[in-house]
This record gives sequence, structure tokens and C-alpha cells, in this order.
Amino acid sequence: MLLPLCACKKQPQDQQQAGPSPDEVFMSSANFSISLAEATYIFYESYNNYYSANADNISFLALDSEKSLKIQSYSDGSTWYEFFLEDTKEMLRWVLLYCEAAKAAGYEIDDGIRGEAKKVTDSIKQFATDYAYDPAEHIKERYGSIVTEETIRTYLEKYFLANKFYNELEKNYKFTEADEDAYRAAHPEKFSYVDLVIYSMRESLDREASANARELLATKTSDEFYDYIEKYESEVIKQEVGVDEQDYVSNTGNELSKWAFSAKVGDKYLHEDPVGGVYTVCMLTTAPTVQEYNVRDVRIIVLDADRYSSMETALSRTDEVIKKWQEGEATAESFGKLAKVYSADANAENGSAYSDVDKSFDYLTDEASKWLFEEAKAGELKKFEFDNGYFVLYCEAEGRVQWRVLASDYLIEEKYYSDLKKFEEAHPITFVDAMAWHIDA
Repeated sequence: MLLPLCACKKQPQDQQQAGPSPDEVFMSSANFSISLAEATYIFYESYNNYYSANADNISFLALDSEKSLKIQSYSDGSTWYEFFLEDTKEMLRWVLLYCEAAKAAGYEIDDGIRGEAKKVTDSIKQFATDYAYDPAEHIKERYGSIVTEETIRTYLEKYFLANKFYNELEKNYKFTEADEDAYRAAHPEKFSYVDLVIYSMRESLDREASANARELLATKTSDEFYDYIEKYESEVIKQEVGVDEQDYVSNTGNELSKWAFSAKVGDKYLHEDPVGGVYTVCMLTTAPTVQEYNVRDVRIIVLDADRYSSMETALSRTDEVIKKWQEGEATAESFGKLAKVYSADANAENGSAYSDVDKSFDYLTDEASKWLFEEAKAGELKKFEFDNGYFVLYCEAEGRVQWRVLASDYLIEEKYYSDLKKFEEAHPITFVDAMAWHIDA
């Protein structure tokens, strides 16, 4: 469970009305219910995680943390509040469905689950204490005035019950290579990828964005494409935007992927958004191909310059971490212990371990990808530089062929949705419509 990084502004006091009790039912099933306070907690979890993940693009998303979400437009006439409300309802619906399925299978909220829930609430309180906040006030500030420690604990007990059952269920999602072969034969389009280079021109930066996008579209070669962008950024918008390189794009059936999987390498495509004032040119850089390489199990330690005040300090700390690992046991486990202390990646608490990593793994630079998939042997590590720091990549083991891992994932997904449909039919979920507008955000 992630701690929130930003809380949206509540409604102005004069816009608020006396609402229902925090304990009133927001959503329910036959044997379980979610209170308004619990729903408020999950709403803010959704909001804060989204805000954190999209922090670099918040201005383009038109999401203002200083205004109520209920008055901020999202798209097609809906508000940001409605966007996060739907996300909240989907999450709570899942929890209730799997709680009911767990109960039907003989599972219950036991001391182990209560301990997991307490561990999370304790971490929230510790975070507040470490930064000299009153824990109760910190919870109210971050999750809403009706949310308490008990609110969070009560919800988390249901969540961990649902998750425990789901994890046990997933262990039985096993498939053979024959199953994978059959799935690939039936769905060949799901295993083919292309690479794209994408560049967007915005009227907010350039009044002639539409015309200039067409000039970029008309370039004949990839060199001309990049040269045009370099000149455009230096002479027209006088700032660096840079291309977006999207590798391993699958055929999703939308207009862009339909074009990408029928075009020739070097062809270009223009997507126009006159309402938003954005004109995007895409260039195809590789022909469709199936990934035949073997995936890897890896661990990673990310040391960013923001955390260590400068690139120089981040580099020094990176070398220090490598030296500590080399002078210690020099194992995957000892690397994971260092990751818990030093790494800024999202999985640091779990030793920064990642299984079945393919070439689309977010942290991989071109140099790191080449090393990992062409040179590295199990038990080896190497440091790499990225835009905002350094990372140490540890190759733990070589896995199966990428397309087989992907086929297994697709089969698991099908089985998951098959089970989910059964649970939906067996355990109706009721949303209390009157609660729809009562989350204070």
C-alpha cells in the first residue's frame, strides 16, 4: 500500500452540505459492506497514486490539486471526481466479490490478515510521526476528514481477505506449452510487435502546429524527420520536447496500430486533435516481429539525483552500493537487502525483484537492455546512467521465451475473467446511488 503524495482540495465550505454518517453503507454484498468512510479512503488512494504516477504530465492533464475535483472537467462532459469515483467503485466491487468468494470457499479474516492490516496502519502512523505530524490529523488531511485509523484497518482486513483468496486461486492457473502453442495459433496478432517514434506539436507552444506537423509528416527519410524536429525545437518553440520512442507496441485494433501493422518501415502517420490543439506524427521504425528471446529475472537499485541532491552524489552512492555488495555475500538476497535501503524503485520493499522481465521493462535504457539480454550471465550486475541518476541492474536468472510468457499471461487473464464472471453471477453487488456525490473531494 502506497502512502499518498498529494491530496486534492476539498469542496469550499459554503458548497458542502451536511452529509450522511461515515458509517453509512456505500456498497455491499450479502455478507460484507463498505462504508462511506472506507470508500473515501480508497478514493484518495486512487487519486494520490494517479497524481504521483503522472506528476510530470499533470499540467497537460488539466488536473489541479488546489480545486475540488467535482468542478474540474475530465472529458466528454464528465469530471475528474467521476473518473476517480468509477475507479473507486471498481476496486471496491472487486474486493466485495472476492470476499464473498473467499467466504464461500471457507476463508475468513484471521489473525494473519489482521496483522497485515495493522502493519499498514502502523506504517502510516510511523510516517506521520517521523515528519512530526499528529497521526490522526495526518490521516484526515490525506484521506478525508471522515477517515480514521479504524476506517483504514477495517477496509484493509477485507482487502487482504480478498487478496489471499485471489492469490490461492491464481496458483491453480497453470498451463502447458501445448496450451500456449494453441493460444498463439488462435491469436497470432497478439504476439507481434512494432516500434514507433512519436512527436507531438501543440498549439499552446506553436500557433502553426497543424501546418508544421504536416511538414514533419512530409519528410522523406528518418534523418530528415529528426533534423526537422531539431530545427523546429531550436527555431520555432525554442525548447526541447524530444521524441517519444515507443518500443514493442502491440496490435490493439485502434487506428494507430491498424496503420502500424500495415505500413512499411519509415512510413508516417498523423493523428489530429483540433479540439485539444495537439497534432502527433508517428514514424514506424521496425516491421512486425515476434519476440523470440528469453526473459530475465532481475533486481534493480535506482539511485536518483533528486534523492541524493546531485548526479555526482548519486554516482558516488552507486559505487558505494556496488562495493558493499561485492564485499558482502554477493548474492541475489544480499542485493535485495541493499535495494530495500537504497533503491527508489516502486518495488524496493520487496527487494526490487522483478520476474519475467522483457525488453519493454520501464527501467531499461538501450545500453542496459543490450547488456541484460545479450551479455549478462546469472549473478552478474552492472551500473547504468539514466536521465536523472544511476541504477544497478542485477541479472538473477534467465527465463522462458518471451512469447510463451506472454501466452501464459493471456491464458491466465482469460481464466481470471472467467472466474470473475462466475463470482459476479453468484454474488450480486449493490451500490447505494445516494452515496455517489458524498465523497468530499
